[in-house]
Amino acid sequence: MNLRISEKQLRFRITRDELLKLMDGEKLESYLDLGDRQSFSYCIFTGESDTPLAFDADKGIWRLKIAKTALAEFAVLLPSRDGIEYEAQFGSGRVMLILEVDVRRGKNLI
Repeated sequence: MNLRISEKQLRFRITRDELLKLMDGEKLESYLDLGDRQSFSYCIFTGESDTPLAFDADKGIWRLKIAKTALAEFAVLLPSRDGIEYEAQFGSGRVMLILEVDVRRGKNLI
């Protein structure tokens, strides 16, 4: 799992194996120790939601929630270079949230 941050965009990329874990209800987590008592972590998990993707950040932990229905619909379209995209409002600005599956790595889904 990796995270790419660019202007007005958060792009989460996972492997096919990680997609299977999400579909089984597992949470994906990554942790980065920045030293001097600082750390950063992010996780991806599934749940019930009105939007395909939802994001929140609190105390150095970033969370991307994927609607179970959106993930299931997305999985049947693989392999594809497209991902799940959702433009979310944060304060006065908007950020594009994207979940992609690296179609070059991992095992076939079906």
